[in-house]
Amino acid sequence: MLREWPLRGGRLRYGVTTGLLFGIGMGVVFYWVGSSRSAVGAAVGGVVVGAWFGTVMAVSRYAGGLLSIRELAELPPSERVAVLRVVRRGEPVTDPLLAPAVLACTKSVMMSQRRLQSPRWRWMFFVFAALQLVLAITKTSTGPVWLAVFFWAAAVMFFGAGWAWPRELERGRHKAQAAADYATELIGRSSDEHP
Repeated sequence: MLREWPLRGGRLRYGVTTGLLFGIGMGVVFYWVGSSRSAVGAAVGGVVVGAWFGTVMAVSRYAGGLLSIRELAELPPSERVAVLRVVRRGEPVTDPLLAPAVLACTKSVMMSQRRLQSPRWRWMFFVFAALQLVLAITKTSTGPVWLAVFFWAAAVMFFGAGWAWPRELERGRHKAQAAADYATELIGRSSDEHP
């Protein structure tokens, strides 16, 4: 439910929510990394980075692309979230009026999944993991313990994400395909009942 809340309000709410959360996180990181600097500088850095990240997310193809689907954009927020939930979980759609929006959304999700299956996306995780590993080794010998632990954890996280990436994409594609099949079947049944 919380994962779907930002999408209820469209691109603006999605961008503000993700930017705010990212900015708070980055402000904390800026404060920890530059502890000799002021808290105001860390807060300003968090606000700037959060505003940038929120803007990118609002216009990105991930959420912004889903919200730009005409069939999805025309729905009220509660129905939009219901369609996104059906596609994300691969569940059958119960309302025949939502079936066209489910089909449009699954088409967009499957096209996005196809683009993300490019090897460069998976290798990007490994490049970031290698960078974090270098920083972790450096900070283990020269920096504070908490910073070394942070970089070691980030390296493990990026390696894990790169390892799981293809499996997660395939799982999402299967769920979207199942939702599309259910919606197609529902549309077929409704057209048979009302010739």
